[in-house]
Amino acid sequence: MTPKKTKHPGALIAKHLNDANLTMIDLAFLLEKSYGIVYAVVRGERAISLDFAQKCAVIFGVPPQTYLHAQTNYNLSNNRLDPVFKKNIEQRYFKELPRFQALKSNRNKTCGRKWTND
Repeated sequence: MTPKKTKHPGALIAKHLNDANLTMIDLAFLLEKSYGIVYAVVRGERAISLDFAQKCAVIFGVPPQTYLHAQTNYNLSNNRLDPVFKKNIEQRYFKELPRFQALKSNRNKTCGRKWTND
């Protein structure tokens, strides 16, 4: 089953722009950002930064976490771990696990010095 991909948070900003009857040019002016940056965010070509989220929160009256959570959810749903890498790392982990455990226990024995007040 293929997981559902979430929409880019720029879609949320586009909705807020529409509800507030503002244009991207208006938003760029209010945010003190270039039109190109606003356009790229709304089109889903650029991520929402913390600064961008905080300024949009003031303009649209929503918490900045709304935009940041949307960006995080978008990133997590659209940037999946490569299945081949995951399989390889799991195989290496289980193959090399006994060796790493032995190294760790030896390191703890040799480096686990107890300090005394002499």
